[in-house]
Amino acid sequence: ILQNLFKVALTTGSKNIYKYYQLLVNEKNNYGENLNLDETNYAMATYYLVNEEEVFLRRYGYVSMLNLIKNKNNLEIIFSLIDSDERYYVLMAEGWLLSYGLIFHFEETFDFIKNKQFSLKIKQVAIQKAIDSYRVSSENKSRLKTLRKELKTK
Repeated sequence: ILQNLFKVALTTGSKNIYKYYQLLVNEKNNYGENLNLDETNYAMATYYLVNEEEVFLRRYGYVSMLNLIKNKNNLEIIFSLIDSDERYYVLMAEGWLLSYGLIFHFEETFDFIKNKQFSLKIKQVAIQKAIDSYRVSSENKSRLKTLRKELKTK
């Protein structure tokens, strides 16, 4: 992730990404040795990224969470970071992230999509990506199709 953060910084020209990069690079243990990037630091970096205004930094933050969503303990915080950002690249990343939630933690993510108030477009992207996935069961795909119809009528 550190190399990718640096590449994003170079391509976007954002000065803020450098502080996140330095924060992670300079993290040391009690012996002055650099720590490996653990899940806590990873989560911290993505949290800062999704709160940036710049489109591609936010997108990168959401895409970086694809590994974090595999851990059920991270669902609550990830769900709290879903924002109704209508900018195409951010919207697609949020939908992709939620589709991963549907793959790894179907019931929790399904309930979140069904019951939480946020962008219909993000919900539609998440549902479509999950329906297109071979990792979602046929039964769950049917439930998603029903939910998609319900959301259209609201």
